[in-house]
Amino acid sequence: ITAQNSSALFTFTNRLGFAPVATAGTLSSFSAFGPTGDLLFKPQISGIGGFVYSTISSFAAAQQKMNDAYAAYSGTSMACPYVAGYV
Repeated sequence: ITAQNSSALFTFTNRLGFAPVATAGTLSSFSAFGPTGDLLFKPQISGIGGFVYSTISSFAAAQQKMNDAYAAYSGTSMACPYVAGYV
């Protein structure tokens, strides 16, 4: 799905660096570890879900008195867009 006559302007004012994380490659503490009650292994699909830096709604940014609509959160709300794109 694409939008007709759309454009975007991005300005990056700060540098964002990458650093190794000791928990990389492991399930988050809030993830299902399985097996389930009927002995199925879960999760069957996974995605990034811990400390995800992404956009948030302008309403949420205003409520938190933030200057921009970007934040780092963890959980399924942050993982779902990535997993949905994969599926």
